[in-house]
Amino acid sequence: MKEHGYWAVCVGMGRKDPKNITKPELGHFSAQEVPPKRYLQEFRVRDEMGMLSVGEQIKASWFLDGQFVDTRADCKGKGFQGVMKRWGFGGQPRSHGHSLSHRSLGSTGNGQGGGSRVYPGKKMPGRMGGQRVTVQNLKVLQTDDEKGVVLVNGAVAGPKGGVVMIQDALKKAWPDAPPPPKPAKIAEEARKAVGAKLGSAPQEKLKTE
Repeated sequence: MKEHGYWAVCVGMGRKDPKNITKPELGHFSAQEVPPKRYLQEFRVRDEMGMLSVGEQIKASWFLDGQFVDTRADCKGKGFQGVMKRWGFGGQPRSHGHSLSHRSLGSTGNGQGGGSRVYPGKKMPGRMGGQRVTVQNLKVLQTDDEKGVVLVNGAVAGPKGGVVMIQDALKKAWPDAPPPPKPAKIAEEARKAVGAKLGSAPQEKLKTE
């Protein structure tokens, strides 16, 4: 909101059992009169005009064909891996006296100057993957509201079934799209349509006995 220095919209997806969330979170959902969501993500918008009404549904057609978007997701976690898989090291020779150390990284500190110590940031074995990856400037090819699919041209990080966040590309011009109608405006147009239909229909004559 504006009091925090920027405008943003909180988008939720999925459902979650109320018994599995904390009381502060349950109170937050109750105040907004929406069911608990499994995933929550905040998206920044330009100004107050970009704010959406509480409970409004965002479909795949929110993105236009031909526009550019940025995707953000957690890449696949590989667990603890050695330097050959994690950093692409070539390993040690397969002959000339090497035994049981063909995939090791070799020396880590000698010959670098400054004493026999390992410098901070040295590429070594460790946990690989699982970090947040952002792919920018992907072109939207097609959208399908019925299936809830946004087809983009390019790679998207994350495993199958993972959660991917999509937003308008920051380094590309945004498309000139009309602002989405508010729920109050939609309800007003529906009432006008129903009123016009009832006004044009022939009135049934009341029968009196």
